[in-house]
Amino acid sequence: MAMTAGAGGNGLRVQRVREAMAREGLDALVCRLAEHVLFLGGYWPIAGWVYLVFPRDGRPVCILPDTELAEAEQELWDADCRPYPFGRLGGADQAAAISQSLSALPGACRWKKIGYEGTFEEGMIHSVEPCAYSPAFGGVRTEDDVLITAAGAEVLGPFDRSAGPTGS
Repeated sequence: MAMTAGAGGNGLRVQRVREAMAREGLDALVCRLAEHVLFLGGYWPIAGWVYLVFPRDGRPVCILPDTELAEAEQELWDADCRPYPFGRLGGADQAAAISQSLSALPGACRWKKIGYEGTFEEGMIHSVEPCAYSPAFGGVRTEDDVLITAAGAEVLGPFDRSAGPTGS
């Protein structure tokens, strides 16, 4: 069962963030970095496809892979969970499912200014972790670390995928 926003003294943290949002005129924050989902929601995501929508007024919503639902429901302080199908071969488009969940949020149509931590600045390193899962065969995950440069993204690994998954 999800804890309340005041559990462990986090009610003051939530209050201060909402006060800062009011000063900046933000109606909502969309957090995608694991440390920010933890900071505002109490849950450390397993995969990098979790979004916490934190409105200035109202209850937060956590949009997450269905594979993380049980853990999120246990750890989130006070947020509604909106799971979507994740990592299945031939499954639904994850980006479309996330977009649909964002579009369906209560009150979102009235928001005028939304903060989103989606910047990619030169010098930042990001981890790209695509995965595929089949109930019959299990799953596989690959990872590349990429450096953001003035010219674009540079993969920081020696693995050459040009030969394809079978090496042919």
